[in-house]
Amino acid sequence: LPASNSCEMNRSKTWTTKEEHPNYKKETMGTAESSIRAVVLHLLETIPNNETQRELSHATIHSLSDGKLTLVTQGGVSKLPRLLDLASRWRGPISCGIYITTTQQLDQWLAFMEKDHDGLISKYVSFHVLIEQPQMPEKVNRHPINKLRNLALRNVETEFIFLNDIDFIPTMNAHDIIAPRLKTLPSKHFWVLPAFERFGTNSKQRGPGQVVDDVSMIPKTKDALLEAISKSEVAPFHVYFKPGHGPTNYTKWYDTISPYAVDYDYLYEPYVICRNEGVPSFFPSFRGFAFNKMSFFMEAHYLGFNFIILQDLFVVHMNHGGRKGRNDKGGNSHLIKQDFRMYLQRIYGISNATLNKWK
Repeated sequence: LPASNSCEMNRSKTWTTKEEHPNYKKETMGTAESSIRAVVLHLLETIPNNETQRELSHATIHSLSDGKLTLVTQGGVSKLPRLLDLASRWRGPISCGIYITTTQQLDQWLAFMEKDHDGLISKYVSFHVLIEQPQMPEKVNRHPINKLRNLALRNVETEFIFLNDIDFIPTMNAHDIIAPRLKTLPSKHFWVLPAFERFGTNSKQRGPGQVVDDVSMIPKTKDALLEAISKSEVAPFHVYFKPGHGPTNYTKWYDTISPYAVDYDYLYEPYVICRNEGVPSFFPSFRGFAFNKMSFFMEAHYLGFNFIILQDLFVVHMNHGGRKGRNDKGGNSHLIKQDFRMYLQRIYGISNATLNKWK
């Protein structure tokens, strides 16, 4: 939703209130933060408890049609510092779905946008806001991760997309490194950026629980990454859950100087660059943790997508403290997984025997 095609900085902003269906009303508003706040606050106060989420898309001064490749991500307002880290390394367009349920979160988001941030946010980031009335009890209100991913995805205007999570920091200047190669990326192919995680500085207690909040701790190049791995500062992401990233074949990646193909395996969930056209949506019913991204790649597999590992680019997770609800898988209940199974059977003709691995 670019505000202007002019080369001059145009700070007019286009907002869209949206139900989960194609009919929606567009409004253009001024730049005053009080006006933006009034619109969102009105929606927060008027959404009935039993009503579907409303979406509010906000186009920044940076047009997402500039260039060819957009990073697609999402998060809540607590993740805004990570978005800044992401922009500082990516240095290209970012479409970010953001989740707001309270006036406090609204004010935090507006305060974040008011700051200069060395121009990184105004230049690169377009926000697309999902507004939802919190449900009671609180535990029912799990993060609508796939709805946010889809919101960010459908507001992309570039030919190519990078599907990434907000805590995963890519190779320095990854956008500019990969952009010249995009013309060689075929349809129905994923270029995979191997995923790693950075541990904290306490050598006696290194592991997933170590918090990393300084982006300077994240290696910028493959050589620096390999050195950090040799010092046990970095490791392949979630090695305790091999299906998630095992097909990437890290041992091969350490020494390769060329891309290589890998086979899809059940529960594979890499971070990928692909063509925007033809990519599936994320199954929207999954909320909170577990299965949300795995289901996307399962569907892509049945669509015939191939996986190619890039030899020189990567992403590194900035490990953080425990997240509320991490062990609460109730949002992805047996019924939702059954709905997804039925969807695959209906759309792709997948047999029960093939889907029996979906536990």
